[in-house]
Amino acid sequence: MSQRPANGPEDKENHLMSRTLATADTRPRPFLEIRIGGLHLTVDRVPYRLLTLLTTFGGAFAGGVWYPR
Repeated sequence: MSQRPANGPEDKENHLMSRTLATADTRPRPFLEIRIGGLHLTVDRVPYRLLTLLTTFGGAFAGGVWYPR
């Protein structure tokens, strides 16, 4: 009677294959998801260009308002 090792190469291959097959059909989670009543907003990727523009103009505006004080 031969005992099979618990962590043999077949177990590792089966584990990797089952994880790959299970995650292959699922979509990645969105970056941002907002649900308010009938409004459903989903952002899949981080909008780096938009964030850069907003922080640039927001910082310039804040500096312009704060400087004369």
